[in-house]
Amino acid sequence: MDFNENYHLSQQQVCLDRLDNQVFFSSVSSLLHNPNLITENNIRYLFTTGISINDFIATIYNNDNELLKNIANNLCIINLDTLDSVAGQQFQYSYSDDVQAFKRHHTQKLQDIISYLVNDIEQRVNGKMNNNTDDNSINRYLSPIPDKVNLSSILYGDVSYYYGSNEFNDSDINRFKTFNDLLTILKTYNQREKALIISQDGNDYNMIAYLISTVLKLNPSYNIYEALRHLKCLTENFEELNNERIIWYSGLLSYYELIRANELYWGNVNVNSLNSTKTNMNFANANTCATNSRSSSISPNKRRDSNNIATAITQPTPVTQSSPILSSNKRSRLID
Repeated sequence: MDFNENYHLSQQQVCLDRLDNQVFFSSVSSLLHNPNLITENNIRYLFTTGISINDFIATIYNNDNELLKNIANNLCIINLDTLDSVAGQQFQYSYSDDVQAFKRHHTQKLQDIISYLVNDIEQRVNGKMNNNTDDNSINRYLSPIPDKVNLSSILYGDVSYYYGSNEFNDSDINRFKTFNDLLTILKTYNQREKALIISQDGNDYNMIAYLISTVLKLNPSYNIYEALRHLKCLTENFEELNNERIIWYSGLLSYYELIRANELYWGNVNVNSLNSTKTNMNFANANTCATNSRSSSISPNKRRDSNNIATAITQPTPVTQSSPILSSNKRSRLID
């Protein structure tokens, strides 16, 4: 489907579906037809998947919709699986001036969030504010004070990996670790602000796999089949999905095993305990360091249940429309 053909999707698809209290999902057309959906749902973070940055800028910014442009500028936009990269190859890509400005703008927003959580949370908890605090910082101080958080204890990758850019082109299990770690960072930063993930047509398999990984993260007792059934209960757009294609999506089964090993069997395991001191690093000069360290951080592999693979696909338990997606299991590291 051509990127701009989203204009012709049915009105039923021009809406936002809700995954949980803080995450929505939809298609690009939902933003094009009704930009106010962003403000109406208090969405501050936008994930795109499978959309090239060039096409995204051309569609969102290079049009006459000033409202959409202004709303997009106020978001923190994170680009996943951009089509500007060739799978499995590393090479220098020459971005246009518009793309470079876009990346700088939204990378800075993500860096501000991470820096705040890593370096400024002590000031916030102690109620200390300097005389140079800007309006955005004041707004953060006025929001409810969270428990003091050590990011290393709730992330599956090193926090510095997420600091270098707003663009991520991970593969296999690492794409799911990255997506859910970023959600964890954003939810930790402000539990009242929402995130939206979009793809070209709203039922892209990349996006669906990301959503399933989040269901598994929030509910480690679910298997992949149950998570897929739960997702289908949330929207009619996924009724025609190829179940086998989702279940065997690259890296999803490995992520399922990782979640069960760390969240279900072992409790609140610090998967980055060996690197926990890195969380307290000074990020003043981390942009250069992080850019050179955009290699995947693999968590130590915990004991695997010998029946994990079979369990991931078979023996599903009934999942209904009212089945809660937020687990009451205290072992989950994600903040509800």
